Amino acid sequence: MSGIASGSAEQSIACAINRAAGGRPIPGNQVDLLIDGPDAYRRMLDVIAQASRWIHFENYIIRSDAVGWRFAELLAARARAGVHVRVLYDSIGSLSTARKLWRFLREAGVEVRAFNPI
Repeated sequence: MSGIASGSAEQSIACAINRAAGGRPIPGNQVDLLIDGPDAYRRMLDVIAQASRWIHFENYIIRSDAVGWRFAELLAARARAGVHVRVLYDSIGSLSTARKLWRFLREAGVEVRAFNPI
């Protein structure tokens, strides 16, 4: 891969991304590996709060609990601020999520879609 030293850790990661995503990583992007829930949530919320152009948020499970509503409120706030926000969730993993949460997001201008809708 162009610009990445052969045999380097970066090349190994780039190859894994290529296999998983079906395409090469593009310069200027960043991937952060988030290990545990509390740290991952904090980092995700920080990045969402800083977004100025778009947010593409994909999660298998989005619950209508305190954590889910914290994310929903921040995503809605960013959409109201003019950020293009998209949310993709799995319909099976998020089966018990209250419709009120999806409605709240849509009313704020968030594009909400279910993967594998049932």
